[in-house]
Amino acid sequence: MQYPSDLRFSLLDSASSGAYPIVSATWILYWVDPSKAGQSSDTAKNMVAFLNYGLGDGQAAEGSLGYAPLPADLLALAKQAVGQIKTG
Repeated sequence: MQYPSDLRFSLLDSASSGAYPIVSATWILYWVDPSKAGQSSDTAKNMVAFLNYGLGDGQAAEGSLGYAPLPADLLALAKQAVGQIKTG
């Protein structure tokens, strides 16, 4: 699967061999500049820390929660997106 840089994609009816026919992704929507939405710098830093945990050490817990870990290419794109969030 090719993931676009804006991370908007659908996994329904994948043409990939062995893929499940009906699956879904879970997204978190957050501002690139949280201050424009009235978020404090501390709130933005806490959100970035939470997202980095989910995309880092938290990947090990995904299976026990009923989720699949992210493929390496998608994980890299997600980390890149988190890196664009302004925290200060």
